[in-house]
Amino acid sequence: MGYGTKTDFATGRKLNLDKSYHALIKPVVESKGIACVRADEIPHSGPIDVPMYRELYTADIVVADISTSNLNAFYELGVRHALRPRTTIIISEDKLCAPFNTNHIKIEKYTHLGESIDYFEVLRFQKKLGEMIDYVLNDTVPDSPVYTFLDNLIPPGLQEQAKKVVRDVNKALSEAKTNSPATLPVEEDINVESSLPKADVKMKDITGKDITLKQASKKNGLLVMFSCNTCPYVIKNQQRTNEMAEYALKNNIGVVLVNSNEGQRNSEDSYEAMRSYAKVNGYKWHYVVDKNSEVADAFGAKRTPEIFLFSSDNKLVYHGAIDDNPSNPDGVNRKTS
Repeated sequence: MGYGTKTDFATGRKLNLDKSYHALIKPVVESKGIACVRADEIPHSGPIDVPMYRELYTADIVVADISTSNLNAFYELGVRHALRPRTTIIISEDKLCAPFNTNHIKIEKYTHLGESIDYFEVLRFQKKLGEMIDYVLNDTVPDSPVYTFLDNLIPPGLQEQAKKVVRDVNKALSEAKTNSPATLPVEEDINVESSLPKADVKMKDITGKDITLKQASKKNGLLVMFSCNTCPYVIKNQQRTNEMAEYALKNNIGVVLVNSNEGQRNSEDSYEAMRSYAKVNGYKWHYVVDKNSEVADAFGAKRTPEIFLFSSDNKLVYHGAIDDNPSNPDGVNRKTS
């Protein structure tokens, strides 16, 4: 949003947007236990661009006030909609004439008197905004028109997040090498003909129910794939994952995708993020949380995507990749079938 007093050139009215921020937005956001930061409050040295884009991407929620048709606010709203499928709330004063591309998107209106906002209007809008924040934080449906109308679009990740994952993995591998087997047991890969590990462990599915691998198994067997929302190879294989899962279900083989990525469980691989990812990618099969990577450890799973195919009597018949070229589907010579 803009700050200070800005002119709405469509009406000639001058609006004190600081009153909108300090009376309507900031107190409500902070009452929810969320830090509230406007662009002019972001600590930085040099150009604002990098920290501003980072905030637009990483913010748990964005409240975009597009009053006075502020071009910067519209631009930043577009950036947010491109980066994040959910948790963006759009507001404006009630005399704004919304441009065509936004007049079909929900915009919550408030009455601005120019230099101030009426006390009872402040109370009314604070209550409304609080309800909207509670709603969007718990809803799984995209509010970004970009992710609503474009199928199979995957939100980008920040480079810092990827580097952190690499550092965490390298640290874990280093610790595993320096600890003795007696203090840090290392799971071995299961072999063909091995029985289904952890068959009765309950895992939370994106449907909200707890399921076990045994329950997910069907007449002709079970396909278990270790996956997540953020791995570049999962993303490159997404279309092939869907094709494989649909083929398995069509042939009466149960399908379970297992997310064991505890390193990002509070961010891009959270349960809510899994539900959103599954919806965007059209999952018609189980996608479950592997708490503390218990199931992955039992399988000896070390990468994503990694496949384990079990027969009707729950014996392992295949372990490996979807095909021999995860980076390029056109270059595949051998694939799972």
